[in-house]
Parts: sequence; structure tokens; C-alpha cells
Amino acid sequence: MDFSLPAERVVRALNQIIEWRGAPMVIQVDSGPEYVSGTLME
Repeated sequence: MDFSLPAERVVRALNQIIEWRGAPMVIQVDSGPEYVSGTLME
């Protein structure tokens, strides 16, 4: 079973959560490719 998400989808989801609840103080992630991409770092 594959649970990988494209970086762009992760960014969209995070932006939506930030709109609803405000920005988190910390985001902790594993080293999956969707998290180490330049898209998420921006």
C-alpha cells in the first residue's frame, strides 16, 4: 500500500490547515521525498 503524496499536495494541505488553525510552531517530518523537495522548503 502506497501512502506517498506529491509535494504540491502536501503544500496545499498545509496551507489549508494554516488558514484554519494558524501556523504551527514546528513541523516534524520523516525524510520522504515529498518532504525534502524544494517545493515544501519554499
